[in-house]
Amino acid sequence: MSVTIRSLTRADRVTVAAMLSKLAQLPEFDYIVNTISSTLKDTGGVTLESMLPLIQKTFNLLVAYLDADVSRWFADLCGFTIEQYDAMPFDVDLEVIEHLKQSGEITGFFTRALQLYKGIK
Repeated sequence: MSVTIRSLTRADRVTVAAMLSKLAQLPEFDYIVNTISSTLKDTGGVTLESMLPLIQKTFNLLVAYLDADVSRWFADLCGFTIEQYDAMPFDVDLEVIEHLKQSGEITGFFTRALQLYKGIK
């Protein structure tokens, strides 16, 4: 079964920012921030290709540490209730992540959000 996701909105930014704030307490998150900072310093910018591994690592951390939050957000992106989303096939999370990885919207968000985090920390 194939799912589709809606376009990202400001509410999604708020949701993701709240989840990232929780992740910011983890040592693994520092790796992501430091890698982006290094990439920006070395190349003067980031590309979709350079961001994909970091986006994947971030989503892996989100799923590992914030499964309920991620499930609620993914269900909303797909237009499902949490009960409907939980009844989806086993690999639905991977499909949603793939859609998000392919979206240009998410790359820009993560780049800017992580730059802000680095400036605040």
